[in-house]
Amino acid sequence: GPKSGSSSPHHWCYIYWQAHFSLQKKCSTSGRNIAAKRIEKRVVFSPDCVFFGVQIYIKTYNTTVTIIKICIFVQKNIYAVMRKYVYLAVAVTVIYFFQSFLLPTGGIGADSLSYFGIASDLPRIKTNLFPLGFPVLIKIFYTFFQDYFWAGKMLNIFMVILLLLFSYFRKFYFRETVLLFTGKTLFFAMNLVVSEGPFIFLLYFLIYFFHERISEKIASKQFVFFTSVLLLLLFAVRYSGIYIYMGIGVFWLWMILKKKYSEVQKDFLWVLIIAGL
Repeated sequence: GPKSGSSSPHHWCYIYWQAHFSLQKKCSTSGRNIAAKRIEKRVVFSPDCVFFGVQIYIKTYNTTVTIIKICIFVQKNIYAVMRKYVYLAVAVTVIYFFQSFLLPTGGIGADSLSYFGIASDLPRIKTNLFPLGFPVLIKIFYTFFQDYFWAGKMLNIFMVILLLLFSYFRKFYFRETVLLFTGKTLFFAMNLVVSEGPFIFLLYFLIYFFHERISEKIASKQFVFFTSVLLLLLFAVRYSGIYIYMGIGVFWLWMILKKKYSEVQKDFLWVLIIAGL
């Protein structure tokens, strides 16, 4: 078994594959199954875990002829685990849809009424203390549903479904994204008609582009364009978007001082310049 104090997911993946492959030559079927069952509850199948399995298989059998078989076996285990999160994602969507009906105010607060008022005045605004991004979104959905309650509600459901589908098909931390929707922050933001919902929605995509550029999966021009647009939209939804902008500036300075990610430093600088204009 694993050493005491060792709880790394990679460590458990390694032990798991050892139980299945390395011990296959030394243990009986029953003994191997017992060893696997003891630790498989701690294993989360992921691409990293797949890599460990293939690596150990090669070391154990010193062959690449049957690697396809083990990859198929691992893929089935991954799908079995991910299927649970797909079910959870569906449950989250259903719960988010019906949740506001169980609230005394239906998810409509004082700020919601202010946003509805601004949206009804568009494009001729009389008084306004809030950014126009969220009222514009409400106005767009109002044209389809002709009711501000349903406009705000369907906007929230649309954002929930879009985030889950995007995460699933882009394979961008789908499990973590689903689990985020089970937490208090998104549960609050996506069940009330408040600007926090679209703000977090846009912030998610901003994090996605940061991740993809630092991993060098997207081109420099794409990153600069989409990130700059997202920063402008964040500020258009909530004035607190300025703190996201400042945070990016601090991160850029950190990259300069620590000499990290030198290949993307110029991209972040361009984002700060363009979004700052």
